[in-house]
Amino acid sequence: MNNRLRILVIAHELSPYSGSECAVGWNLVTRLAGYHDITVLHASGSQARPFGYQHALLKYFDENPPVPGLELISVNQPRFTRLISFINKAFSKIGPIGLPVLYYLGYRAWQKCAYRKAQSLHQRSAFNAVHQITQITYREPGYTWKMGIPFFWGPTGGVANMPWEFYKGLSLSSGIIEGIRFVSNKYQSACMKRIKKAIAGSAYIYTYSKEDLQFFSKSSAGVIRQMLDVGTIVAHNNLNDNSDHNTILNGVWCGQLTYRKAPEIAIMALASGNLTRDMISLTIIGEGPMEKRLRDLADRHQLNNVRWIKRIPHQQVFEIMKKADFLIHTSLREATSSVIPEALSAGLPVICHDSNGMGIAINETCGIKVPLISPVASIRGFHEAMKSLVLDHNSLVRLKKGALIRAGDLTWDNMAKTIAYDYWRVMGDGENIIAH
Repeated sequence: MNNRLRILVIAHELSPYSGSECAVGWNLVTRLAGYHDITVLHASGSQARPFGYQHALLKYFDENPPVPGLELISVNQPRFTRLISFINKAFSKIGPIGLPVLYYLGYRAWQKCAYRKAQSLHQRSAFNAVHQITQITYREPGYTWKMGIPFFWGPTGGVANMPWEFYKGLSLSSGIIEGIRFVSNKYQSACMKRIKKAIAGSAYIYTYSKEDLQFFSKSSAGVIRQMLDVGTIVAHNNLNDNSDHNTILNGVWCGQLTYRKAPEIAIMALASGNLTRDMISLTIIGEGPMEKRLRDLADRHQLNNVRWIKRIPHQQVFEIMKKADFLIHTSLREATSSVIPEALSAGLPVICHDSNGMGIAINETCGIKVPLISPVASIRGFHEAMKSLVLDHNSLVRLKKGALIRAGDLTWDNMAKTIAYDYWRVMGDGENIIAH
């Protein structure tokens, strides 16, 4: 196509072998290269493994041909970031990024390095637009919005907080973390000038929740488009219609066993009635600091219908999903979570909270959403949702078919196509491209 644009992408996380934000970076840039000439500035590795992404990409391209239209440029983690990361190891038990304030100090330092590299490249051969895609948090917009060319941002978000009722059940350490996050959200969203300037200077912002849509709309003169942060890869013949009405239903819970994922809600919901005890078998896949507490909880409620699986290869998780009947996703706060599009791709209806990206990904055609109000309301809501699947076989089959259809709507390919056409729209070519 003659009207390919030159697009600079900032993707701190980028790896063909990892999930989460690395998968966001990889799946988007490799598909965007089908429409435009894409130059990517990515970190050489995470703060904990400063050259991990670089090694992964070298391995991938040793075994696979180059992606036409895609240029990858590694930007090393600066010395300051490596020092911060070394200090942050002392807080590794808090969560995957340690102490957030330390992590973001290091991340901001990398963004400054990426900005200097971006300016140098832009001076040599000008780009038509720049797009920051990872990390997906609004807390760090980087600096490329200052380059004087259209700035695209996202998928991004993260302004939503947990309802106060959920704080009561948190441990002291978890409560402190959430309290810090709450205060930080209030301060950063209201007071940080660089975030406000980045929002105001954006041509397009892609955001993954209703709360974020409202937040960005207050300050942006550009286009705010709702878009999930993860996509699906649709496989065929995944429908397990479970034609026997008397068959025990197989549910799957998958993720880290941490307070933010709230796996205890699934166990308590399962234990709340004889029908769910007798007619549902729940497989919990994951490990984490709550594992012993959760096993003890299941034992206290005399649940014999829970199977525990620790870390297993990703493909095995998908095979378990394909043989299951539904996914129960109890997370309280996150973007979309890659497990949801994977479940839809496997033809699994999803029971989840109606919040964040989860509330956008799931609709009445492919799952059941539970209001995020309080732990008691969530336990009751998840229990009633599971019970309804047991009692109404036709509804279960309808939702399974709907999950595959929804997976087809939410593919990485569709995400990349939407973004690619938005680049053209900003340059004034959108209508002509679409017409042809």
